[in-house]
Amino acid sequence: MKRTLIGLFVFFILIGLIFQYHNRYDEDEIRLGMSAALTGDLRQLGLDFYKGADAYFKSLNDSGGVHGRTIKLIIKDDKYEPKITEENVKSLIKDDKVFALFGIVGTPTAQAALPLAVSSKTPMLATVSGAMFLRQPRNPMILNIRKGYHAEIKALLDYLIDETGHKRIAAFYQNDSFGHTGLYSLKELLHERNIKLVGEGSYKRNTLAVGHAIYELEATNPDAIIMIGAAKPTVEFIRRSLDTPLGEATKAILSFASAQNMMIDLGCTAQNLIFTQVVPLPWGECEDVVQYRKDMSKYYPKASIGFASLEGYIAGVMVGSIFEHLGRNFSKDAFIDALYDVPKEIFRDRSIVIKDNNCGCLDKIYIIKYTGTEFKVIAEHPHE
Repeated sequence: MKRTLIGLFVFFILIGLIFQYHNRYDEDEIRLGMSAALTGDLRQLGLDFYKGADAYFKSLNDSGGVHGRTIKLIIKDDKYEPKITEENVKSLIKDDKVFALFGIVGTPTAQAALPLAVSSKTPMLATVSGAMFLRQPRNPMILNIRKGYHAEIKALLDYLIDETGHKRIAAFYQNDSFGHTGLYSLKELLHERNIKLVGEGSYKRNTLAVGHAIYELEATNPDAIIMIGAAKPTVEFIRRSLDTPLGEATKAILSFASAQNMMIDLGCTAQNLIFTQVVPLPWGECEDVVQYRKDMSKYYPKASIGFASLEGYIAGVMVGSIFEHLGRNFSKDAFIDALYDVPKEIFRDRSIVIKDNNCGCLDKIYIIKYTGTEFKVIAEHPHE
């Protein structure tokens, strides 16, 4: 009996070792798949994030890669439409055989991609969305780089209510899962302060149909509007409301709307604008940001330096660091285990603050304002 038990024990150990060997990732290239809007109104955000990430991966590959492997980022256009994202993700997983999804841009598109990622056991990394479903409940296959929209809205309310004395808060939002998740957080956070949202107005995704939202909000007389939308419709709202009672209200805009592209479109015609960002100023002097500018200059010399490409670059740094930490011989299971509890020491040489909650998010929310010549940080959350 004793010999039988020992024999079974040895047998199961050998089976485990054989399974681990065959489950080991043994290709010379690590392929990551990205679906984003490369055409349409949201194209600049997807392109900028891609260029930032790809600049880091190209720099890494030119330095010998990760334990001899190169990282290749494959991107497909989804026009910011979930049905197209679904087809892209199926193709990336089945045809391109990507190791992981990376940099899916947008909440509704991420919502379309997630079930496919889970069913195929494909990790989902650095999604450009702050939606709650990517954070709670914790999913071991998800690595979030950015802080969530809940944290962004909390930072805005702390600034608007506690520091600048705003009292009448309204919402402008995209009428889909992106806008709804932000609106829910806004109402919840205001409820905690015993404050009611004075009004709300929405628009349909991939349109500029903001007239009804302006009409709805005009009657509510807000002194601040939290704007949970993409850049183009948010610009349209601001332009068309300039000569209305809403013109004087502070517009507080979430990071998903590109602050730089918005200010290019608006010029100096808009006042009272503040933005949240999940990365520091791209023109700063911390080590990682300086290296980001060098790599962008080398690999994408015609591209603008900006927040979206810096976020992509940092996402590349974090993902590359995890691959480096795992060594040459790793399995997909080992990679997923690393995502669930990202060791702090992986990033010990990084100059940008990293927090190990929620799969290694960047730690700060920056509230910025355009001065007419440059963007300036006016508040940080958590506070220094």
